[in-house]
Amino acid sequence: MKARFKLAGSRISFDYDGTLSAAKGKKLASEFIASGAAVFIITARQPSDNESVYAVADVLGINKSRVIFT
Repeated sequence: MKARFKLAGSRISFDYDGTLSAAKGKKLASEFIASGAAVFIITARQPSDNESVYAVADVLGINKSRVIFT
């Protein structure tokens, strides 16, 4: 996939629920990753409710250290 952005060195965060839980959000995040941006997942979920969040992180290639539970 050709990146439409050039964001090397940029940090971008996505909310999980309603954004990365949707196909459109996953596609946009993958575009940012392809552009060189460091992508983080932010969620208000509890760390004990992490299975679906970490599954999406794995699919996108986002390291679990970049998943932030608030």
